[in-house]
Amino acid sequence: MTPIQYQSPDIWNTIWSRPYVNYEKHHTLFWFMIRKSVQGRILDLGCGSASYWKGFDGQLVGIDFSSAAIAEAKKNYPLGLFFCQAIPTDMFEGLWFDIVVLSGVVNYYRDLTPIISMLQGIGGKGTTIIITINVLQDFPDRNWTAEYIDDIFFSLGIVSRIFVEKVGWFITIERL
Repeated sequence: MTPIQYQSPDIWNTIWSRPYVNYEKHHTLFWFMIRKSVQGRILDLGCGSASYWKGFDGQLVGIDFSSAAIAEAKKNYPLGLFFCQAIPTDMFEGLWFDIVVLSGVVNYYRDLTPIISMLQGIGGKGTTIIITINVLQDFPDRNWTAEYIDDIFFSLGIVSRIFVEKVGWFITIERL
């Protein structure tokens, strides 16, 4: 059976709107962890509706390739800059951000090489990358072990990770 390719906006609009097991746990816990650790200039790659940024007082730039999500993001965080754009993109290459967030995004990519290349061109020393990986049954062939995560993200900086049973991985990468 051919795996579903999640990078198509039509497929993503279907996936984005469907419930999955433990979504509420993932969303609540991981966004609490993200929000308590962010400040300054933020880049949210795969920002969705940006509803979790309400009340944030920093500079926010977000991208998502769902035009419906971007329309909601502009309502939810009117001070932010939002772009309808696919990931990966080179539109932020060479720009500085204190924090780069990919929450629930990397799950949907079979080959993370383009994502890693994109992240290498954003920010620099002192930038923190926050990645969350949802526990989803859609990827029985994806083995998100600590070693796998370390191998994938090692080139970006110092990797720290926390696994929450039935919720997923919370990963921070400190750029050197």
